[in-house]
Amino acid sequence: MSHVRAQIRSRLRAALVATLPVTYDVFASRKYARNLDPARPLVDMRFSNDQTRARETMGDDRVHVASLYVRVQRSAADETLLDDALDADEIRIVTAMESVSWLDLLEEDPELMQVNFSEDAQNGRAIGAIVIRYDMEYRIEKDDPSTAIP
Repeated sequence: MSHVRAQIRSRLRAALVATLPVTYDVFASRKYARNLDPARPLVDMRFSNDQTRARETMGDDRVHVASLYVRVQRSAADETLLDDALDADEIRIVTAMESVSWLDLLEEDPELMQVNFSEDAQNGRAIGAIVIRYDMEYRIEKDDPSTAIP
């Protein structure tokens, strides 16, 4: 079985594919560069960190809080259209996240913690990204990171 983090990415990817328009390219993880197609927004995700909380009991179970970053990259004719499109992307990502049942993997629903933006308009067409950070809290046995404790 895969790590709980891989299970989270997989489940979110399935929700994004089901709820986003078919023009979106969605990856559970992406490590390589890719040219941006103006007609196809690109969505990928990755965990940036995963912190173990102090032990709450005498047992071997541990609560982890992992920061999942969901990034949407897209292009638009100008900055105003780009900003509006990125705002709409955030609404779609939040809607997808809320559509998922996390009860078997997470301690509680994911918490939206931060939204960041980046842009580049050097080539005559604005390119931008929105990066949405969710904290995902899950519990595992310290010697079994593939099985969540509900």
